Order: sequence, then C-alpha cells, then structure tokens
Amino acid sequence: ARAAGMAEAGIAVVSDASACYWNPARLTAIPTKHSLHFQHNQWIAQTSVDEIYYAYSFGRHRLGAAARMLSTGDIPLREDLPAEAPIAYYQAYDLFAGISYAFSPIPELALGLSYRRLYEKIYLNTGYGYNLQAGIDIRIKKLGLDLAGTIDNLGPRFKLDKELYKQPTTFKVGAGFSPDKRLFNGRGLLALDAVKAIDADWQIRTGLEYLWRDQAALRLGYKTGHSSES
Repeated sequence: ARAAGMAEAGIAVVSDASACYWNPARLTAIPTKHSLHFQHNQWIAQTSVDEIYYAYSFGRHRLGAAARMLSTGDIPLREDLPAEAPIAYYQAYDLFAGISYAFSPIPELALGLSYRRLYEKIYLNTGYGYNLQAGIDIRIKKLGLDLAGTIDNLGPRFKLDKELYKQPTTFKVGAGFSPDKRLFNGRGLLALDAVKAIDADWQIRTGLEYLWRDQAALRLGYKTGHSSES
C-alpha cells in the first residue's frame, strides 16, 4: 500500500520485509529482528495481487523469504469471433517465490541479492523459470539521504509452453530524503526513482510521504512514462 501510494518510488526508502521485492539491500534498514508484511490488492476485472514477505536479522546479516501471486478473474473462451456466448472460462496466474540475503559491511553501505522461482499459467500453457535481483544501498545519515540501485530480472529466457521469452531486465536508481526536522509532530519523506527496462523508455517515479506521530500517513505519487512499463 505504501509503494502504491508513492507511485512505486521506494527502492531507497523501503524499510520492511517487502524489501525482498523492491531492493534486497534495504532489508538491512529494518529496525526490528523480525518483520512480516502481507497484503491483498483487488484490481479491476477481478484481477488481484496477493503477497507475503518475511525478514529475519542476525548481526549485520539479513535473510528474507517472499511469495507473490497475480491472478485474473474468469476469462471467457470463445471458438469463433464474434460469438454470442463463451464456451468456457479459464484463469491466468503469475507466481514467484524466493529468498533474499543482505549484508551490511559498514553502517553506510548494504548489499543484497534475491533468487526467485517463477511460474505462470495461461489457459493450457504453463511456464517455469528463475531470475536474480541485486541491490545496493548507500546511507548518508548526516544529510538524511539514501541512495540505492537495483538490477531486476537477471536470468535465462522464460519458457512458456514450447516458446522461450526474454526476461525484462530492469535497471533502477533511486534516492530518498528524510530531514530530521519534524513538522507538526510528523516526519516528511521524498522518494525519487528512475527506471529503465530493456527495450523500453525511462520512467521517473516520485513519491511524497508525511507520517504523523507514527500513526497516520498521507502519501502522494506521480509516475511518468507509464505507457512503456513492462
């Protein structure tokens, strides 16, 4: 919910177990020994996303586990077009499960890596694969600034039925700024990400957050280049 409210700008500011998805290096920013994050998003046309993440810290090391599923509602199947009524219905699924590891050699630097197993099903076609995600996080506490970068979807071609598809390797750089000064008993946060997927244009994602007394949050986000998202 936080990432959605900030236009998915957050690889330099995420601070809970969902870092397994956004930037594994940020697992070291979790302030507690255990972190559990789960959510259900219901979109249009009965499409939904369910995800759960868990992180555990020990010393300068962090371990994480993740699972995320995108599913559709009933999709009508027709033999001929146009057709008055479908002959059947089917659903599509896109699932990954993975593990993450992060290490902070010094307080100002963290590195992370995630390994994911992929599964996809569309009607009678099923696909399997895997990929890696690497991340880095640099913290400049005196300035209230975090700098981060990730490389997503590193892996061989994804096999769906008998066809091979190139994975959309994506590069992201991001920054997060959170001043120490409080405003009306709350804290402000600015996040900015630049995203470049292979064979796609640049995206710029900007997010703002105001957290009042650690109890209520107001978030705004703006994203450019959305039509090129993959």
